Amino acid sequence: MFYPRKLLPALEKQTKTKEIILLTGMRQAGKTTLLRHLYGLTPSKNKAFFDFENSLETKVFEEENFNAIWDNLANYGVNKGKKAYIFIDEIQNLPIISRVVKYLYDHYETKFFLTGSSSFYLKNLFPESLAGRKFVFELFPPSDTSACLPNRD
Repeated sequence: MFYPRKLLPALEKQTKTKEIILLTGMRQAGKTTLLRHLYGLTPSKNKAFFDFENSLETKVFEEENFNAIWDNLANYGVNKGKKAYIFIDEIQNLPIISRVVKYLYDHYETKFFLTGSSSFYLKNLFPESLAGRKFVFELFPPSDTSACLPNRD
C-alpha cells in the first residue's frame, strides 16, 4: 500500500530538475516504494530501474570504462542520445557507484534517483566531488499510518 508522505511533493518536483536525487533513511521506511512511485511519474520512456540487491543488476555499472555502461543500459531500453532517467535502489551494495554516477552525470544528460539505507554511509559514499550536483532527502518511517488513510465519510 502506498502512503502519501510529507516529502512526496518535494520529491515529485525533483523529477524536473537536473540534480542527482539521493533518498536515505532507515530500513523499511518506504524508500523503495517512493522510488518506484517517482519512476512511474517520470513520463520519459528512456528510463530504467535497478535494484542493487540483485547482483546481476549491479553488473550493469561495473565496467572499467564508464562509457561502456551505455552498452549495458541499452539492454534495458536506455538510449544515451537523449535524456536518460536512472533509478537505483540500495546503492550501498556497489561502492564504486558514486564514481559512475558522477561520470555519467558530468558527461551525458542523465538524471539519477538513488536510495540507500545508511545515511552515514551514503554521506561518505558521495563525497564533496558531487557538491552542487545532488539533493539529499532523508525519509523517516510513518509515525501514525492511520493519519495517511483516506477519510471514509
